[in-house]
Amino acid sequence: YMTRFAYGPNGGRIGFHEIPTDIRTGRKLQSIEQLGQSLSAGCVRQSTPDAVYLWNWAPVGTKVVVLQ
Repeated sequence: YMTRFAYGPNGGRIGFHEIPTDIRTGRKLQSIEQLGQSLSAGCVRQSTPDAVYLWNWAPVGTKVVVLQ
């Protein structure tokens, strides 16, 4: 579940998404307790229930404002 809001300098997609899983090990790349820490390359990682909620709430074309 990824709701994209931007593209990075190399064209990669940036957005809100659930914690990714390592395709080699099948393990999550971080824990729920680590959410909020800077552990990604620009995305905002969320718990799966939060990512599903946002995915269902924000249809394509929804304006997103990201504040630092």
